[in-house]
Amino acid sequence: AKYTQQKEEIRVRAEKLEQESKAANDKSATYARPRELLMVALGLLQIAIAVASVTMLTEKRWLFVVAIAGAVGGFGIGGFALSLH
Repeated sequence: AKYTQQKEEIRVRAEKLEQESKAANDKSATYARPRELLMVALGLLQIAIAVASVTMLTEKRWLFVVAIAGAVGGFGIGGFALSLH
């Protein structure tokens, strides 16, 4: 009888922990998408900085336009990601 009672208490505790784990996983999933978008935005901004550096060396206007487009895209995606949070 003692073991049966302990077994029941352990089962109840395990079910409670399983529910808490599921809730934490669901909460984590809601934060995953904005984080992924922020990483994409960061990548675009880094590329824009690199292209802007090359623009300074080559003095090509079209590269400057590419750098600006990358920066605008990075800021746009970053803003969208922050609005999801």
